[in-house]
Amino acid sequence: MRTAGAGRRRDGSGPARVGVATGGLVRVVGARGGAGATTFAALVARSVAATRPVVLVDVGLLGGGTEVVLGIEDAPGARWADLAAVQGELDPADLDGVLPHWGDVHVLGPDRRGAPDALDALAAVLDALRRAGRTVVMDVPAAALADPRVRTACTWPRSRTRDVLVTTQDLPGVAAGLAVAPLVAPDAALVLRARRSSRVAPAEAAHVLGLGCLGVLADERGLAGAIERGLGPVVRRRGQLARAAQRVAGLLDVAPRRSA
Repeated sequence: MRTAGAGRRRDGSGPARVGVATGGLVRVVGARGGAGATTFAALVARSVAATRPVVLVDVGLLGGGTEVVLGIEDAPGARWADLAAVQGELDPADLDGVLPHWGDVHVLGPDRRGAPDALDALAAVLDALRRAGRTVVMDVPAAALADPRVRTACTWPRSRTRDVLVTTQDLPGVAAGLAVAPLVAPDAALVLRARRSSRVAPAEAAHVLGLGCLGVLADERGLAGAIERGLGPVVRRRGQLARAAQRVAGLLDVAPRRSA
């Protein structure tokens, strides 16, 4: 591989340099651990994959959370540790055929090795995907988004970016959301993971966070078991989780076609 030297952002600054083509981007931001952001990001990516090629990118460089959830730890392909030396402008063609996949979804993230020194590679790869006109779904931990370097790398043209903030439907979840909300677009969609006790009303959570609530998602029967068996997130096609993921995918106005 060659190496070389949803909406308005609150700070009003512009996106990174726009290349020849611009793909769509969904940033699924988990406000706290256990909120289900990784699972939801995977479901959104699978919904997008029904109409066009998509890459699911885990920008948390320290662990292999996404590939564990998807059950692809042993799948061949490059992880962030393999790309850590990449920097500067990358030819998008260099990424063809090198990433592992989960069904029709291509996946790029860390494995158990981690990749704390891959920030330059993160910027180069995301820029290459943007210039190639790819659709990307990002799994973005709150801690990663708090890093200005990661935030810059994850910035695409405003018109093609949609943010989704995922947190739990309780007081700790709302508190975590308050810390992250300034880092996402003001028109970001809020997704709440249901809690059996100590719940906060969806309207109240949305009001406190200043975001529109897309939905409250309960765990589906068999989901955890499917992940534990290495099958990835298996949900009912017309269930609540699948419908919410389809709604998020639709925010990009994904065209009903797949490129050759």
